[in-house]
Amino acid sequence: MSHDTSCAVKKFSWVLYIVGGIGVGYFLWIHQAHLLQYLPFAFLLLCPLMHLFGGHGHNHGEKCSKENDLKTHS
Repeated sequence: MSHDTSCAVKKFSWVLYIVGGIGVGYFLWIHQAHLLQYLPFAFLLLCPLMHLFGGHGHNHGEKCSKENDLKTHS
């Protein structure tokens, strides 16, 4: 019985994704002029956000040593 329910949920989720995608596409098509108008501001807002949240994983704050540099570059 639970197998039938999970299949129904999977089918419903696909339908929901398709309807949501059509809805987003319709919204973008109708409001295209407004979105293109604010696109430069979105880039300007994106720059500080990338600096705040995009610097993880670049070993910031790690003390540099010759041994660590040799391991990294070899």
